[in-house]
Amino acid sequence: MRGRKPKPAAVRALHNSRKRPHHHEEPVIPTPAELVAPPPGDDPAFQRVEFAPPRGLIQAERRYWAYFMPLLAGAKVLTAADVETLADYCRACVAVDQRGRRLRLEFRKKEMDTALVRMLDAQVRGWVEKKTKLAGELGLTAISRTRVAWSGHEQVLNAEKKPLSKLAQLQAQASSLRRPVGMP
Repeated sequence: MRGRKPKPAAVRALHNSRKRPHHHEEPVIPTPAELVAPPPGDDPAFQRVEFAPPRGLIQAERRYWAYFMPLLAGAKVLTAADVETLADYCRACVAVDQRGRRLRLEFRKKEMDTALVRMLDAQVRGWVEKKTKLAGELGLTAISRTRVAWSGHEQVLNAEKKPLSKLAQLQAQASSLRRPVGMP
């Protein structure tokens, strides 16, 4: 016999095959506006957790807070312990915006101040690095979403009232397969 042994049918069914039609289906990921939209009526299946922004945030930072807080809280990624991390992320977003704006303004001048450009460039790089690290802690990057069990959907507490999305169903199925099986 040449080559590899064929996989058993049960293993092949578990791993799926590229020839199966459902392999090519892409999950529909809702936009942030759909995620934070209030549920229809007074549906008790949803529990919204709202966190107030910390007192030290300026208006520009509060805009970032207003965007990211409902998104992260709706996906049950944001907890009370992560409020300061989100506040730092909002500060980093504003700092990157401000330094980037000043840098672009300096580049438009006929004679730019090279010392200022170097300083602004170093600051932008530092703030971008900090912003990226904080985004990873909050589950806002693609690789970090796998660590924080991000589903991209609001959590459904009462499954009888509203069925889970296809992506959430697959995630639940995968987590049940990872649980150890008890031995008699």
